[in-house]
Amino acid sequence: MCLVNRKEAENKEEIHAARSPRGFSNLDFRNEGSKSAQNHLINEIETVSIDLSRLDQTFPKTLFSRLSLAWTYSALKHHSAAIDTCREWLMLEPKNPLAMIYLGMAFRDAGQFEESITALQKAMEHFGSDISFMSHTFVQKAWTYQNLGSYDLAIASCGRSIEKTPGHSPAYNQLGWLYHDLGLDEAAERSYLRAIELDQKNSAAQNDLGSHCRDLERWQEAVACFERALEIFPKNWAALRNRALLHLLRGELERAEQDIRSALQVNQYFASAKLLLGVLQALRGDLIRAQTTWQEGLILLPEHDLRSRVHRTLYTVALGQPEQGLAELQRILEQEKPPAGLLRDVLQTAHLLQRCPEPLPGLAEAVRLLEEGRENAPVFELKPQATA
Repeated sequence: MCLVNRKEAENKEEIHAARSPRGFSNLDFRNEGSKSAQNHLINEIETVSIDLSRLDQTFPKTLFSRLSLAWTYSALKHHSAAIDTCREWLMLEPKNPLAMIYLGMAFRDAGQFEESITALQKAMEHFGSDISFMSHTFVQKAWTYQNLGSYDLAIASCGRSIEKTPGHSPAYNQLGWLYHDLGLDEAAERSYLRAIELDQKNSAAQNDLGSHCRDLERWQEAVACFERALEIFPKNWAALRNRALLHLLRGELERAEQDIRSALQVNQYFASAKLLLGVLQALRGDLIRAQTTWQEGLILLPEHDLRSRVHRTLYTVALGQPEQGLAELQRILEQEKPPAGLLRDVLQTAHLLQRCPEPLPGLAEAVRLLEEGRENAPVFELKPQATA
């Protein structure tokens, strides 16, 4: 089945890849008409009531306009509208696997993980001989399993993607992120490097390798990776945000602000950058302004995946609700047992908040719980992959 005219995109990854859990879209809409549609859609959603029929009249039913519409609704957390958009697309093209992939992604964003897996599995049934689409769908399944905390199945899905397409760079990058979450730093780095070896233009992999080096305080290597990511794709908002975090960790507040502002200029709905802006404001002693910014960021932050929920407990404490935040944090640590690498990410932010001129009630206890949770996190050993 010929789904799209490949000439509409600059490279194949723009068609096959999609949003990563780090906030950067490998499916960047470089086609100028698509960029315009996406930006216009965001403005439409902000200024009028959500009216799919009106938007459908405004934008032609092309591949990229549909992707933009579904992406925009999900970005603004209008999950039902995103799901409806994909379903209407499938009513017109019942066997379009790309529409099925985006339906699976929309379900995942809405926290409907079982429905997400079902939609992605159904997409695979219609791929025929298009192995690259099949490989990409396995990566999407891995992301959904990761959100569920099913790391064995997530790793197995990446393995199936690599089995189908040994040169599939995004699969190695996703595998690196899984190992990162699990605290398997050497395995994560090998996967990131393999992703880059297979695709020197993989901006997301360069960004993730930079974050890995930052976590290990290999500052110069991290900066070099972020710079390469931005050379490849100057509007990589995740690389801008992650470099800003590096600057904050090193006490370089002016540089951090420049990168945060740049990230938000590219994507004003990027929750991680908005929340980091609040951290910067708190470090400068403007706690009232920081708390307003955190409230805005939490509106945009995903609600269902484990990583976001742990981060949310920390910001709940910072917003002056320590009892609520600490109770939820303790519940998650005891019942869901987040892996060590994931907790390290949250601890980075917590340690930054400890530098604020004005002490935050409950923060010391949050740090204690996070450190204890990391020490007691389940130990994951690499083993033969399960079947996804």
